[in-house]
Amino acid sequence: MFLPVHPNKFRTVDAIHKLGSYPVPREGRDVATMDKITTQELAGAIVFETATNTPSRARNKYLGFILDQIFSDAAAIDTTPLDKLVVPPRTISKFNPSVIEMHPNSLEIPLYDMSAEKWNWPILKATSPPRDSKGGSQEHHLAAFFNAIALAMRPAVRAQASNLDLQKPTIAERYWLGTYSTRRMPGNADGAGAYCRKPDIILIEKADTPTDSISWMSPKVIAECTNQAWKPSMPLMKTLHTKAYLVFLDQPWRCFVLALSIVKEKMRVHFYDRSGGSVSPPINIQHDPRAFVAVLATIMFSSPLCIGFDPTITVRPVQPLRVSRRKVIYESTRTNVPDAIPEESGDDHDPSSHPESSTSTPPDSLPNYVDVISSQSTSPTFLLPSEASLNISLTGSAPDSDTPAGPIGEIRVRSVIYEILEVLFSSAGFLGRGTVIYLARREGRLYIIKDHWVENPSQEASMMKLMEGTRGVPRLIDHWVVEVSPGVVDITSRYRSERHQTFMKGMRTHVRTVMSPRGCPLSKFRTKYELVKCIKDVLIGRWTSFSREDIQVNIQISSKGSSSKRDPSS
Repeated sequence: MFLPVHPNKFRTVDAIHKLGSYPVPREGRDVATMDKITTQELAGAIVFETATNTPSRARNKYLGFILDQIFSDAAAIDTTPLDKLVVPPRTISKFNPSVIEMHPNSLEIPLYDMSAEKWNWPILKATSPPRDSKGGSQEHHLAAFFNAIALAMRPAVRAQASNLDLQKPTIAERYWLGTYSTRRMPGNADGAGAYCRKPDIILIEKADTPTDSISWMSPKVIAECTNQAWKPSMPLMKTLHTKAYLVFLDQPWRCFVLALSIVKEKMRVHFYDRSGGSVSPPINIQHDPRAFVAVLATIMFSSPLCIGFDPTITVRPVQPLRVSRRKVIYESTRTNVPDAIPEESGDDHDPSSHPESSTSTPPDSLPNYVDVISSQSTSPTFLLPSEASLNISLTGSAPDSDTPAGPIGEIRVRSVIYEILEVLFSSAGFLGRGTVIYLARREGRLYIIKDHWVENPSQEASMMKLMEGTRGVPRLIDHWVVEVSPGVVDITSRYRSERHQTFMKGMRTHVRTVMSPRGCPLSKFRTKYELVKCIKDVLIGRWTSFSREDIQVNIQISSKGSSSKRDPSS
């Protein structure tokens, strides 16, 4: 059958475009096109789970395989009984004044009504008031609700941690923001910041806010809400696909991304990794309060492993990745002050504590550059950079400097700890390898560490061993299949049941390769002679590699998976 060469010559982006194969053109970064691209890439790789036949850890509710796996990685946090979830009157008075009238002299108001079997905090707003109204938006409303539940649970969680002799960092403290539902969240100039998206609600670390401005490098979990009826092809699903991709784009070191969808009064947990995604069974927020609180407590108080962070690597993103010569400007008339946490808010009726509902404009408001993230002890804001600070890299050194200024994190290979000096490369793909290359240092020596997800974890290391001593080929220092805990390999099939593993687009294993020496990009040449000499060395290295018959034979055997050896002379 004849197929036309150009089935649609007016199409901006090819229908089978794969993220990461080549950059998305600027005209293809609009909402509709990006939602289409991410949905096509995930087609056939999303599992919609049903209730399991075995009780979950979340108070004997049947929540599906993915949530059971996440709960198994979490610390043993017992959720607070529903009748013990109480908050001060000022926390709930703005959102449900009638409940204050029912408890006129009470110092603590219950969040859940045990007799009526519903939350005293309305899940959905009856109307859609203006953005500058007292109640705020629906996203702000839900963020405050989640924070109020965390506020009520925090004393019991801390007491449990002390009884179990858990260290303070084990119990995390995070809170939700609805600030960016009405304005685009900034990001890296060549990353998520170029797509201009507005997440409804984001979960961030409380400890990060004094020194780190909010950007796409900040969200730990994202959430979207809607009043439409649920169906797998609804726009909310598509926008979650895209926003999970943007989190991967600016946080490439993550193992997976979690997202929440709140459709009317039902919540689902969405899971994304390098092999596809999963969607949990729905949890009715009103009728299944124990399951809802258990999921919320795990997300807000558990270790970073439970929300997709690799425990063997720590990156402090105090400055953007991929700093571009092209400055990305976000026109904003407000300073970037996050929503107040119920615990920290003074007068809930003070409009200054809710920037989303405040209409005041600071007199010296300026365009916000994403090339600079301020380090200060007060609420984070984006500052207009000075002329001398426009050329900062991730490590804080000038782009022309060969030696970065200082470490931005740590990465572990087996039991050896390396300092991360710079992120040299990160893949722009969604599914697939998710390659990230770090410049690392240990005992004064520089190394290159390649972190990626592969289907055959031993193939690359085997080929590098065969190529050892070949001119132009780096030396293999170490090769490690990453373990999230002793004896537990970090593999994408770990988060799928056996019957759902057939839907995966490749079963990928997390691998880390250490190489030396550190090279220099070809674009760093200073003279024409140096450029030609570099190209000559590359050609000599490739010729030497392909002229060695023993390497050719072993590579063929390795690629075919055969154990029989062929005579090189044949």
